[in-house]
Amino acid sequence: MCRQCLACVSSWEQIDLMKILNYINGVLQAPVNKQYLDNTNPATGEIYGSIPRSDAEDVEAAVQAAKKAFPSWSSLSAGQRSNWLLKIAQAIEDRMDELALAESIDNGKPLSLA
Repeated sequence: MCRQCLACVSSWEQIDLMKILNYINGVLQAPVNKQYLDNTNPATGEIYGSIPRSDAEDVEAAVQAAKKAFPSWSSLSAGQRSNWLLKIAQAIEDRMDELALAESIDNGKPLSLA
């Protein structure tokens, strides 16, 4: 896939509609209210996915999960935390083209800037 434009994607149907979920306490989950917002490509006006319309209940669940996780995370050594962050960085790098395409569609900008 080229990194200059979306011309190499022959149709939007080739890009599966994505449905984003909340990630809370290690689990991908629908928002409590089960409501979603359309995610629209600003360059084309086409809907390409949906994102959670999270509310205070979702936020509170995320805050409580973070508070619960903090003691174990903070008890790790700097080296252990560094290893986790390096694994995340590697996962991002491994999916760079896919993430660049998603960023391009989400923001309506050329792939070369994503």
